[in-house]
Amino acid sequence: MQHNFYLPKNREEFKNILKEVIDENGFVLENDSSQQEGKIYTRKEAAEYLKISLPTLNQRTKEGLIKASRIGNRVLYLQSELNKALK
Repeated sequence: MQHNFYLPKNREEFKNILKEVIDENGFVLENDSSQQEGKIYTRKEAAEYLKISLPTLNQRTKEGLIKASRIGNRVLYLQSELNKALK
């Protein structure tokens, strides 16, 4: 089995691809007026946003308390999911 990989040229292109993949897989980005809710965070950015360590973020993700999305070997978090975890 052969896999074809495409590497985005810049961050904006990567964000567009990520949004397409999220939409194709049935994830719904919350429709709100602020760009903030649709923001995508890396693991490090998500940990900083939640004010927790990376090991704690990993554990909470494994436990299902925080929902993550995978694109290749990248683990990414939607701000809406992080906000749910804060509640």
